[in-house]
Amino acid sequence: MDFEAALVDTATTVMPVQSKHLGVENNRNIQKEVLRPKRKRLILLFATLFAIYWTSDIWLTLIDTFNLYAAGDDIYNFINLEKLQIQIGNTPVEIPRIIHRMWPNDEFLKQDNLEITSSFNRCIDLYRKRSESWTTVLWTDHSIREWLQTHYPQFISTFDAYPYQIQRVDAARYFILYHYGGVYMDMDIGCYRTKDIGDLVDYMEASGKLVALPQTDPVGLSNDVMFASKNSTFFREAIDALPTKNRWFGIHYLTVLYSTGSLF
Repeated sequence: MDFEAALVDTATTVMPVQSKHLGVENNRNIQKEVLRPKRKRLILLFATLFAIYWTSDIWLTLIDTFNLYAAGDDIYNFINLEKLQIQIGNTPVEIPRIIHRMWPNDEFLKQDNLEITSSFNRCIDLYRKRSESWTTVLWTDHSIREWLQTHYPQFISTFDAYPYQIQRVDAARYFILYHYGGVYMDMDIGCYRTKDIGDLVDYMEASGKLVALPQTDPVGLSNDVMFASKNSTFFREAIDALPTKNRWFGIHYLTVLYSTGSLF
């Protein structure tokens, strides 16, 4: 009997302890269940705020682009000579007769059998025959960086920080057109006897237009062909904005597009 009594006494003393531990555990589980939705809401809130911050530049850039479109062909977009009437501007405008081209290096000039070489030389010969005032400048990756280091050293840190070479090339176009003015043409854009960019340059000067860029489809302004006077406000604002746009936009294509490309 004493042994049985001892068993009963042990059971009665242990059971309340077990019940207490179970109660604590249950309270913890309840707290976790209450806190879990709060954590999810906080995570969702932070994710939403980050998405808004991350996409803000994209939407603001699109708005700016549409504003340029709303301004019409008469301001920044590529000029259609057949649709516009020339109006003489109050301020004389001069578009330097310089064609800027870019390539990683100048090795192709030593090989006459390359298509890129014949296309490059054809442009030089064509505009040399039309007017001796036209000059062609070939910019390479090396000469671009050296030139920027000399004339715009404050931009070198941003220039070197770009993750992609095409961003450096894009940025250099804006600096060069601001500094020298003239015409920038991608190397894959050929020169033809039936199409003379000199006509557009003459029109821009006569009508007081400082900058001309072609539209891209469905949205944006292309930078594969650009016309500009020296020290234009348009490209001054462009190069000033470059450091603020140097950020990651999720993928390679969007990063280039919004940091230095056609939606920059």
